[in-house]
Amino acid sequence: MKRPTLFIGCDGLYFNDEAEIPVPSLLINSPPPCIFLSICHPQPDCAEKIRQWQILAPEVTIEYETYTRDLTALSANEKKAFFANYRFIRLHEFVRRSAKDVFFLDVDSLVRNDLTQLSQHFANSDIAIRLRLDSKKIKFKLLAGGIYIQHNAISLAFLNRLAKRLHNNQRWFADQIALYHSLRWTRGLRISDLNQTYFDWEFEDHALIWTGKGERKFTNAKYVSYAEQLLTQFRTQSANAPHQAILTKPQPEPLVNIWRPAYMLKFFKTILGK
Repeated sequence: MKRPTLFIGCDGLYFNDEAEIPVPSLLINSPPPCIFLSICHPQPDCAEKIRQWQILAPEVTIEYETYTRDLTALSANEKKAFFANYRFIRLHEFVRRSAKDVFFLDVDSLVRNDLTQLSQHFANSDIAIRLRLDSKKIKFKLLAGGIYIQHNAISLAFLNRLAKRLHNNQRWFADQIALYHSLRWTRGLRISDLNQTYFDWEFEDHALIWTGKGERKFTNAKYVSYAEQLLTQFRTQSANAPHQAILTKPQPEPLVNIWRPAYMLKFFKTILGK
């Protein structure tokens, strides 16, 4: 069973501040066949950072895209929401053209073990995402920080619908609301819970991925200590590696037409087989 391709999307400033954590953790603990980075408004040293990662793991293909948008009319909060939401539009386009199973990962996450577990455990699922269906507020009924996506027609229909809902959307929490409704409206979608065994914000030792939500990535001693350990290992290996690498920078393709469904599927817990 192969590891999924990894997709990470964010803005350039956040990439510089946070991406030094998840990518080295991937390269050390679970090198995927491909990492795809989607970076809006990249900083000048973006390509050099990626080159260093490729030096560490030449067997991993690291692809990336950079793009800019005119956001001068947006407030600071609207800009943050734009970056959070637009990465799902790029995710849809990447999955559509790559024809690969993909794991979408927040940039403030730490991979602690082999991601082959995802492909094995969710082989019969189209989508795996952290569900919290007991929450009364729609925006809290799931978490958008990690999504396993099996490449097939039904998952592409889900991503297509999600991209439409987030197009030109600059509202905070719109991504999690759009994810919830897109899951509801996609007929026949097989959904599994990416529970805390796989995706954990309490930093339990058994978890596959630690996600550093909010200030936790700065204030939790366990998270900070493990991140520093990984960075030290990464920098040591990078310093000793031969300085040669080939990066692939694909050009973004135009978004495909996104269609509206003519039906609605009720979203009960029974979709999980419970």
